[in-house]
Amino acid sequence: MAAEAAVSTAVLKLGDLLTRKVDLLRGGGVIGEVQQLKDELKGVQCFLRDASGKQADDVAIRDWIAETGEVAHDAEDAVEVFIFKVERARIVLASFASSLKHKYLLKRFSRSINSIRKRLRGIEGRRSSLGIQDLGERPSDGLESPKRLPKLSEWQKDKHMVSMEKDIELVLENAILNEGDDISISGIVGEGGTGKSTLARILYNHVAVADRFERRAWAVASKERRPRDIVKDLYLQVKSGETMEWEMNVLEGLELSELQQRLYKRLEGKRYFIVLDDMWDDTHWNDSLAACFPDEGTGSRFLITMHTPTLEDDSGFVHTMKCLDSDESWILFMNTVSDGKGVDQDLEDIGRQILNKCDGLPLAITLVGGLLVKQKRSKTEWEKVLEEIESHLNRSSNDAMQAILELSYRDLSAELKLCFLCLGFFEAGDTINARKLVDVWISEGFIPEEGVKTMEETAMAYLEELIDRNMVQIKDVSFDDRVKSCVVHDLVRDLSIRKAEEEIGLEIVNEDGESSSHKPRHRVLDCGQGRFNDSIYGNKEVRSLVVRRGAQPYLFTASFSSYWMSFMLLRVLDFEGCVSMTQLPVSIGALISLRYLCLRNTGMQYIPNWLPRLVNLEVLDIRGLVYIELSDILGKMRRLRRLYASSFYFQKPPEITSLKFLQTLSYVNFYDANIYKVKDMTTLSELGINLFRISDSWLLFHSLGKLENLVHLKLKYCKTLNLDMLGSLSRVTRLKLHGEIPVLPPSFPPNLSHLTLDWCRLKEDAVPLLQSLPKLSHLKLKIAYEGAEMVISHDGFPALQVLVLQSLSRLESMLVEEGGMPELRRLEIIRCSSLERLPEEMMRNLEELKVVASKKIAAKLRDEDSHMISNIPYVRIIGDTGSD
Repeated sequence: MAAEAAVSTAVLKLGDLLTRKVDLLRGGGVIGEVQQLKDELKGVQCFLRDASGKQADDVAIRDWIAETGEVAHDAEDAVEVFIFKVERARIVLASFASSLKHKYLLKRFSRSINSIRKRLRGIEGRRSSLGIQDLGERPSDGLESPKRLPKLSEWQKDKHMVSMEKDIELVLENAILNEGDDISISGIVGEGGTGKSTLARILYNHVAVADRFERRAWAVASKERRPRDIVKDLYLQVKSGETMEWEMNVLEGLELSELQQRLYKRLEGKRYFIVLDDMWDDTHWNDSLAACFPDEGTGSRFLITMHTPTLEDDSGFVHTMKCLDSDESWILFMNTVSDGKGVDQDLEDIGRQILNKCDGLPLAITLVGGLLVKQKRSKTEWEKVLEEIESHLNRSSNDAMQAILELSYRDLSAELKLCFLCLGFFEAGDTINARKLVDVWISEGFIPEEGVKTMEETAMAYLEELIDRNMVQIKDVSFDDRVKSCVVHDLVRDLSIRKAEEEIGLEIVNEDGESSSHKPRHRVLDCGQGRFNDSIYGNKEVRSLVVRRGAQPYLFTASFSSYWMSFMLLRVLDFEGCVSMTQLPVSIGALISLRYLCLRNTGMQYIPNWLPRLVNLEVLDIRGLVYIELSDILGKMRRLRRLYASSFYFQKPPEITSLKFLQTLSYVNFYDANIYKVKDMTTLSELGINLFRISDSWLLFHSLGKLENLVHLKLKYCKTLNLDMLGSLSRVTRLKLHGEIPVLPPSFPPNLSHLTLDWCRLKEDAVPLLQSLPKLSHLKLKIAYEGAEMVISHDGFPALQVLVLQSLSRLESMLVEEGGMPELRRLEIIRCSSLERLPEEMMRNLEELKVVASKKIAAKLRDEDSHMISNIPYVRIIGDTGSD
């Protein structure tokens, strides 16, 4: 087993013990020993990169690395077993007995630490004889400085792609916009990394495609995905309206046949365009997909990306991807490393030599470009990259793609490697929720505390680093440019899984196979219709367990209780989408090391009263569970940091003064009788409240005003509540109001920077009040206004940078006086069906414009009004049939 990830993990766990858990070490004289072990392991880290580069040609170095990894794992185990046993003793023993047990455990822990340090000294003694050197790269506790948030909006994703114009034209003409009322199935084929999915995405978002088809949907159809998940993904994109959490829960419980029927009905009588990405053979099509699509002579089209042609139907067009030539490769390379601005001649010479190793594969070019961006345009560093690529190619049969993937991974810091390895927990083609990924990283103990920065800020910086390196791709951003979700290319995901198996003991087990690891430390259960065999037992070392594709009910019966109890050191437990789980096995209450528990969209009807036994639980996700009662539970979960919910309530006032770490609570149903308890949640920074049971607005806002850390507030169902005191919340900078309200409050928080009004259905224009907010930079109005006109004054919205207007169906005109909205950079107007003309004054400084409108309005913008938008760098105009 490789050592770098193991050593990094052990260093992080020792650091956590010395900070957040240091009280467990007092009285035994072992604090110094633990600090010395941490320092010695950090010293070993400095030599691992050199050892990693030399191990291919030296068996002795490979053995040295393996032994170092074993010692690091033993150090991590010693720390976590010690913590587990001390905390369990405090729970089950009386005070005096617990104290005696603690002293005994401290002595044993001290012996373990000293034994590990002795083994480390032996490892260090052999290092110099093997010629392993310190390369001068000091291991850090994280990134040196916070990174900027990526500003890559969804319609900018392909700005780095080059020379696809002919491909686009060919496929449009022959596969998508060709004449004929019969269904046709066409394909894009090519080896991994040639840009098949990128071309398909460009075509999917193409203006002409959006104009022609009434329904469009995209799904990843790889061999690992269940047919029901493919059908569900397609249905969610063609159904009407937004999908609420409770709807997702319902969909998770439907059989494949029911999902097929729903999809079929939504497509009946419509001209539709379907993209199936990464299909390996025709099994999914023949068994599950073909029956979903009506063939009614509407001229519907399918586009399938695949490595080789697989479907028997030969009536469609097949486009084969070609690798880039040297000039095209250079353009893409420059776009990646320097935004197309060019480099010095010395670097260009080296860069072209590097490109020669990429074989014209776009993925290889963007990965190596992302790697070189981090080298600060140093000739020496670029030469080093070239040498390492050549060295790897000499050892690996000239596989350029694998050489660059390996090098991209090796160049990551130890902490970033750990985060990257967690990407293997997710299924192929998954859209990965960014917040969930961050929560998992923190719960695993992979994110260090860095000065004044929160661990969430550090983790987001790590995610942005992986995005900058093109190892992770942005899927969705919020209207305020935050990364909401991301995806991973299948070749990069394969690398993550392979490295995770080698370095952190990941195993992915399905019901047909046995455990592949002797001592797995991270496990994914791929569930289906059968039963797992005994190979999934033996779980003492497992730190994370992800149950994918639902789960069969037998996993949650009493006969399986010993299985759940065996995860002594488990930190992450993810049951998302397990609709067959109607209750949480009581044996899970023994897992006191657990930090993260996801019950999102499961079949649970209640949260058990024993949940507070999970004394270290920090993140609880119960979204999709409806009307959950937590009166006797929440106040006892003392280490909870984040509680995500669709709706939960308290039958009686909860005791919450002990919640000293709670930062996120959303959404909760308060009553007048217990709303005063809000003021006790002093650490809250993000709060979402369902207001339909609250009438005492003075008590609500008085209590909210006591929360000194509250900056993000979300209020639902505001119709009957007086919001006049909303302006008193001076600390709030982000606000969302959801639900019908008769009139706007007379004032808003003075420091407000982000505001969303969702389904408010105001009769009067909100602009006169909102445009006076001095710090408002982001504004989203969705079904928020039912008037016909908006007028922005000459000094209105002085700081506004982003404006989103969505589904304002009665809005007919907008007037912007000279000087209004001087900082506006991005404008989105989505399905405002009566708005036929955009104010020219709004266009002057725009950098991005997105319009989803009727075909008539879209055509007008492209033709007679084109002069208004000709200087905007990024423009996307979609003719939407649903807006006609």
